[in-house]
Amino acid sequence: MLKWDFPTIFRFFRMMNNSNQSSTFAAQNNIMRIIIISLLLLSFSVTLFSQVPENNGRNNTLEDLKTGAAIEVQSCNLIDSIIDFAMTKKGCPYQYAHAGPQSFDCSGFTSYVFKHFGITLARSSKDQYTIGQKIKNDELRKGDLVFFSRGKQYVGHVGLVVSVDSLHNFTFIHASTYRTGVRIDHYVKGSSRRAFVGARRIIDCEEVGGIPIVANSADTLVLEVRTDTIISPPTAVVKPITPAPPSFFYHKIKKGETLSHIAAKYHTTVAKLKKWNHLRSDFIREGQKLKIYK
Repeated sequence: MLKWDFPTIFRFFRMMNNSNQSSTFAAQNNIMRIIIISLLLLSFSVTLFSQVPENNGRNNTLEDLKTGAAIEVQSCNLIDSIIDFAMTKKGCPYQYAHAGPQSFDCSGFTSYVFKHFGITLARSSKDQYTIGQKIKNDELRKGDLVFFSRGKQYVGHVGLVVSVDSLHNFTFIHASTYRTGVRIDHYVKGSSRRAFVGARRIIDCEEVGGIPIVANSADTLVLEVRTDTIISPPTAVVKPITPAPPSFFYHKIKKGETLSHIAAKYHTTVAKLKKWNHLRSDFIREGQKLKIYK
């Protein structure tokens, strides 16, 4: 088989130039020159592209997260994007063993959201509790996964942290129940029907801040993300400021108490109590917590 290297091509061209053939053969020689030049250029292209280095970027697989470490990123924009994307699924129905795109169970929701950004999580909440970096409650940041017990299961539910306040209470979005679907809830220590088990960090970013939230109901503790949040320019470097302690506390209703009794006890009015706690009537129940502003 003829090898088309530089010496062979040179000898071939020289032979054709020295030949005394007819004009027909000369035309054929020109065609051969074009073919050979094309083959030569093709060989250069193959050599050039074969030397392009492979992509050494991080492949965020489940095996990476099983090492007990979070994925380190230089910019926190990824965490914000994950939370923003999760918010677009608010109101989607809960469906057991579903992982999107229109219905979810709790672990299906978190795995779907992270998968959208190329990060593979385990499928069940129990298995998700074994990946990433284990963190304490007072180290929580937005973007972390939080886990709760459900029934007899030590880990039976998972959600995505949206914001954390100065008292280490947190707001999270999760696929909750068949009745409520994907929703946002606020966790206060000791006030949840589900016991908080722990948290895992999937993405590690130091410059993490909170998202302002507004309570809708004192009974359900459902929170909405404000749409008028002001986002600082990405080039600005702002040190986080520790927010001042809240200027209110909670009163736990005892048997026989009414709004009038509670208002008199704290030197306020029934109207203010109803406004602070978004109450539509005077009905309250034993064990309910009312917000009292100082």
